[in-house]
This record gives sequence, structure tokens and C-alpha cells, in this order.
Amino acid sequence: MTKKQLIEPRIVEEKIEGFGTVHLRLLTAGEVFDLESQSGDPREQMLGRIASCVVDGDGVPLFADASEVSAMAWSTVRAISRAILAANGLGGDGGAEKNSPAPPGSD
Repeated sequence: MTKKQLIEPRIVEEKIEGFGTVHLRLLTAGEVFDLESQSGDPREQMLGRIASCVVDGDGVPLFADASEVSAMAWSTVRAISRAILAANGLGGDGGAEKNSPAPPGSD
């Protein structure tokens, strides 16, 4: 494996029940730390993660910023947020490793 392969953006497809397939760009370690330390408000963190991660099939972000995400139905925001947490190993309803450190601001 090369350095380029390790740092190039990774896109995954996640099926969201009642919604369909969503393309997610996995967050970099730096983005996780930035998003978690930006604001103590978990709502802003959730909306920011969605704006950063939801992309089209070519990896182009679907949302310009978190304010656009806030216009979506709550059930959709919650389902996509859970998929993002799981895909990025950040916990929630996903599968974070038990021994991995918590992101800043998560306590």
C-alpha cells in the first residue's frame, strides 16, 4: 500500500432504510478532530458531519454547508447521521472500536 492510497478520499455506499443508498465520503482524522472541537453543540456537529460526508457518486458534496442540511426531515438527518458514525467508526449506533480514543468534545 502506498501513501497516496492511504490518504486519497474514500467513498462508501450505505443503504439507509426507508431512504435508499447514500454515498458517503469518509472523514479524515483531521476532519474528525476539527468537527468535534468546532462547537460544543451536538446538533451543529451532526449537521456539519452530514454536510462534509454526503456526496454524489463522483465524490462531489451534495450540501454547501450545515444550514442546507438543517432543511431535511429529522428522520432523514438522524438516519444519515447514524450511517456516517458507523462508517467512520465514531460510535453511536455504529461500530466504534472499544479501545479507540474518543474524539475531542465527545465527553
